[in-house]
Amino acid sequence: MKITVTNFDERKTPDLHSQQTIVLSDGKLSRKTFTRLVPRDRHTGKPHHESLKVETWRKRKTLCEVDEEHTVTLQGEEVQTLLDFVAGARSIPTTRR
Repeated sequence: MKITVTNFDERKTPDLHSQQTIVLSDGKLSRKTFTRLVPRDRHTGKPHHESLKVETWRKRKTLCEVDEEHTVTLQGEEVQTLLDFVAGARSIPTTRR
């Protein structure tokens, strides 16, 4: 697993702290990426929440562009709700019938 990490310079981007990105899949016609973006509090300089985004990129002959219709962004409470759901769902035993 390769995670690309970007830490932003506070003087150039006072509202952004860091970003982590991973490629989930990279096919012939499309690519899916997952990005975690952490904004910075302008007054304290500390990270204050996070944003998660799953993007679908459509590959064309000469370029790759974001398919907004198939992109999802979660922020604030939505992020914690997703994390709680995944943790809870993974703890439920699966049984075969």
